[in-house]
Amino acid sequence: MSQTAMKMFYLFIVVLFIQACARTEPMDLSSDQPTALSSVALSSSPTSLYEPTRAEPSPTLKTTNINSPLPVLPTPTKSRTAKTRLDGPSGNPSISADGRFIAFESDASNLVPDDHNNESDIFVYDRVAATLERISKSSDGVEANGESFNPSLSADGRYIAFMSWASNLVANDTNQLADPPPTNAPDIFVRDRATGKTERVSLASDGTQANERSDNSSISGNGRWVVFVSWATNLVSDDTNGTPDVFVHDRETGITERVSIASGGDQGNGWSYAPVISEDGNSIAFVSQAKNLAPDASPQFCSVFVHNRTNHETSLVSVDEENHVLLAGGPSLSANASKVGFWNNNVYMRDLELAHTVLVASNVLKGGNGGNCNVGGISLSGDGRWIAYASQNPTGNVLDVFLFALDKNQYTQITGGNASSNHPALSADGRWLAFQSRATNLTIQDTNKVQDIFLYDRVTEKIILVSKPSK
Repeated sequence: MSQTAMKMFYLFIVVLFIQACARTEPMDLSSDQPTALSSVALSSSPTSLYEPTRAEPSPTLKTTNINSPLPVLPTPTKSRTAKTRLDGPSGNPSISADGRFIAFESDASNLVPDDHNNESDIFVYDRVAATLERISKSSDGVEANGESFNPSLSADGRYIAFMSWASNLVANDTNQLADPPPTNAPDIFVRDRATGKTERVSLASDGTQANERSDNSSISGNGRWVVFVSWATNLVSDDTNGTPDVFVHDRETGITERVSIASGGDQGNGWSYAPVISEDGNSIAFVSQAKNLAPDASPQFCSVFVHNRTNHETSLVSVDEENHVLLAGGPSLSANASKVGFWNNNVYMRDLELAHTVLVASNVLKGGNGGNCNVGGISLSGDGRWIAYASQNPTGNVLDVFLFALDKNQYTQITGGNASSNHPALSADGRWLAFQSRATNLTIQDTNKVQDIFLYDRVTEKIILVSKPSK
């Protein structure tokens, strides 16, 4: 693959997200409000957690009416241009359970001293200490010689999983992609902030490095298990399906297992992507186009599945309250994996214990056909009471972030800036909400005119800037 394809991949995801965010409920939006704009109780909404009533979905969401061509999964390869400005854009936030630590990627070179690698890096912001730390470096402190993306924080913020193109974060990182010119293959790494150790986890159980690219990591609450996607065929035996799969690596035992499999152990007959892992590392939700992972899987499009590592069962979870299969992407799990959020042109929450689905927001994909296999875009709090999502401003092509209280049928509009905000990340109790935004009027501190990371406090209803130079 060419070295510019990664940028196309991420741009593809952004375009999907922008196209996929609109809301039918009309509301007044201010373009310069720095805090929560509105809280609306949905007394007549069909979104009650305890009394769900079925929304009227597009016919294309039912398996009996799917007739559109298959979506094509973009292949992530190296992309971004070199950092040319001190205050470059930041994105993809991840937040610790207590909301103290926020991890994100950034092109900026002025966030910490001695940032000279001219690459996108991973950073962690400490809300209490108001400090910033660079994560994407080797155990001896050498900065990465390649770009790093997609951070995922453990519950206490000690461990950070991320993808990197760098070849100098660990010793003997020699796996390469064959595309001309040969490029170091992106791998998944975990940084221990307490010890300063960086380790690679996209490995086979015997330590063999992956023979292809890996991406999209998510780390368990205690930092022991890391789930990720890989195109490699040598991480487990009998990987012959020729598509990207979802794997889990145990950092204590070194064992890597494939989890995008059917309950009987058969490998998927289509690609799998966008995994998220529960706090205890036992359950993994992911998007898949495979048709053989569950008996009622969608015959053509992607759906959301949950694999249980204890009983080895894989279940289709992207269904409505009448068990019609939904095209869906962007899964998010509660801490105990009893609830899963997903979306297409609607936003849903599925209670796996009560076996019912809550419609959170309708028609967020304005003019869409419901067939996008989206990555990310929503966040379910650890306690399963809150879900955050982005929706298009009805007055223009601007995305705003919303927070929905599942037990109160009430949504709050968090942003109303002069540019789009998206990619929400919620703390365990739903108090703290990190997000990325290109808006310049959310805080008076934002003067760099590029995308930044912000943090919203549900208690004080204040927004602070996170991606700013460390003092």
